[in-house]
Amino acid sequence: WQKQTTPEKLQASFSDFLDKDIDIPAVVKELEPVFNQPASIDSDGVLTIKGYYPTKPNRVIFQLKYLEEDGDWGLVGIDVKLKE
Repeated sequence: WQKQTTPEKLQASFSDFLDKDIDIPAVVKELEPVFNQPASIDSDGVLTIKGYYPTKPNRVIFQLKYLEEDGDWGLVGIDVKLKE
């Protein structure tokens, strides 16, 4: 994933937070994530986890994708946004 992602793509993924000068780790570090559905593995072997952090006034929602390689799960996709 690190080899496939450019700094520009990563910046675009977090644009909601960067545009509003929000420090994501500081905002969510004391909160437990809420998972909206059970984790699932698709036909390509990609594990998807969806949920949110109950932040106020806007909710931080996320979708993370992992792929297993040599017994370890590595991040292959991330989508994080603010929901009003």
